[in-house]
Amino acid sequence: MTDVYLVNWMGGTSGAFVSALLNQFIHEPLPHEEIEFSEYGDSHGVSDRYQTNIKIIEGIEHIPHVRPIYKSIVPLDSNKPFVMLDHAEPDYDDLFSLYPTCKNIVITISDNMLYRARGNMLFKNRCQAYRHDPASWHEHHKEIDWLKSVEDPNNMDLETAEIYIKNHGINLYAGNAFYHTDSIVPEKYKSNIFKISFYNVIHQSDVVLQQLSEITGRPILDGHVNFYKKYLEKQAELVSTKMPWLIDG
Repeated sequence: MTDVYLVNWMGGTSGAFVSALLNQFIHEPLPHEEIEFSEYGDSHGVSDRYQTNIKIIEGIEHIPHVRPIYKSIVPLDSNKPFVMLDHAEPDYDDLFSLYPTCKNIVITISDNMLYRARGNMLFKNRCQAYRHDPASWHEHHKEIDWLKSVEDPNNMDLETAEIYIKNHGINLYAGNAFYHTDSIVPEKYKSNIFKISFYNVIHQSDVVLQQLSEITGRPILDGHVNFYKKYLEKQAELVSTKMPWLIDG
């Protein structure tokens, strides 16, 4: 089998962007005119366009955050690069028994980046989801009673958004310890596991580009740099317009 990759990340930590960038190292950079992010800077639309070499295993449903993706899919063509994307923590014995040469990229997060990740989940996930599924936001009201006054999260004022981000959402110590920057990589598989810091994704792009170049064995091209620049511009726009209080650099 040719190159196999598994990218793991916790929601809100730019994993879709890293996955899209990884695919552009494996294949080729997107033309400038095809680079498009969502209103809030979400990258899933770019990342998903590369998910073509996938076959769902019949009778085995993928359960996000519960059943690892590598138990639910296989490559359509084993002679082409196979990239899997997941939020569920892998069982490394299982993963590497199936794909011994798999390169597992884990997006890690430190405490100082938690509010940015929560903000990303609010705007890139819940706000965008409201546009096509308003019920998803109203269901969220059941969990946080005071949010009933917010009919459309896209219209949430800055103060309310800040309160929400600082008091609700993902944390690093309730089922997500795997993604913490200080998590320990198993010695047995350390040559197959590569940590990419969410802090570096936002604040040290040169480091991340170099990491992906080394992981894939491919050079950094102008197209990679341009794609990264456009992404960071959208992240800066999101912070300046929706989270101007955020300081994590």
